[in-house]
Amino acid sequence: MASHELTRPRRADLVADAAEHAALLEALMEQDLSVVASLVREHFNGAEG
Repeated sequence: MASHELTRPRRADLVADAAEHAALLEALMEQDLSVVASLVREHFNGAEG
């Protein structure tokens, strides 16, 4: 296996990240700070595990 294959994100992961970013942008545009806070919290809690 080539080294770049070990670090390249899977397509499903990229699609999931894009969906999270879209949700965050939508919440920011709507100025829904409780949703923004929740999405950011979930993002960083997920990054730990």
